[in-house]
Amino acid sequence: AHSETEEGQGPGSMKSAISEAEFAAALSALQEGPAAAPNSGPPMPDAVDDGEMNEHDRQRRHRGKVAPTFGQGDAPAEGTNPSGGDFEGSAIGKGARASLLDKATETALSASTNAPASATASSEAQAAPLRIGSVSRLGCIDIARGRFSGYLLVAWAGGNALDETLLAAVRSRLVSFMVEEGEDMGAEEAISLKVRDVTFEQWAESQAEFLKRSVHDGQEVAIAFFPGRPAPAALELSARADMVALRLEDIKGDAPVDFDVYLHLPENDKYILYTPTGGVFYQKQKDRLKGKGVGQVHLRKGAEAAVEKYHMQNHVNEKIEAFQKNDDEPKRRK
Repeated sequence: AHSETEEGQGPGSMKSAISEAEFAAALSALQEGPAAAPNSGPPMPDAVDDGEMNEHDRQRRHRGKVAPTFGQGDAPAEGTNPSGGDFEGSAIGKGARASLLDKATETALSASTNAPASATASSEAQAAPLRIGSVSRLGCIDIARGRFSGYLLVAWAGGNALDETLLAAVRSRLVSFMVEEGEDMGAEEAISLKVRDVTFEQWAESQAEFLKRSVHDGQEVAIAFFPGRPAPAALELSARADMVALRLEDIKGDAPVDFDVYLHLPENDKYILYTPTGGVFYQKQKDRLKGKGVGQVHLRKGAEAAVEKYHMQNHVNEKIEAFQKNDDEPKRRK
């Protein structure tokens, strides 16, 4: 893997490093023909025939595109306001009806938590629950089909300690409720996302279609629905059956990656480990590759789920960043 020493990512942090001269020759080979074989990184797994791909992987690779990110030029989910202000059909929006998803979320959350019956009433005997403040990890239920498209994001008091059992229970009850109403949400298994520190409830009250709260084990739990989602990153076949290709544009600059990223040298069919799992793929690297005419990077087959989570996580972080930038603007003007 090429190391960006000027960015503080020295060779010692890489799984397999090559020299600057070797790296330059490798990039040149992508356009100009054969070069001396570079270090190809760690041993690659044995090739897997396409016929051996399981159905889950095949469906992930060929899944059709869904509604894109809510924003300029995008198709908003049902019941949303394209202007980006208050949402119709929202508990937070201006006096509109509650949507079916709103009701389903409230029902699933209530049935999955153990809030005392008096939790909503003032009582000196009832200890106040631990409130949600700033969080850096969120549970996510991805809704990919049907009339509702977006992310249900779940936050716990404490910021990082997600209750995966509770998250799975909420998802299961939510899906059951919607199926009974004739809605196929296509919700994948709930996952955990690492996000920028954000005051969740403030963000949700500003940007979400609705926000639901409950208490579980003495801690506040909140779920908010953010409509709209980006089209999934398109994975394509690579030169080897045990690899897949991803557009360079689908890699976010100056952000860590959740999978090993390789460059492919077509003349000698070598794969160079460029950035390992957890390493930062710098914008400087991305610009350099684009300048050389490189339009794809390559991943080991089996990284599809990691790519999907990475794509989702980047989308949520971009939303948080935009909210925080807008929220800070009035303060800077004072």
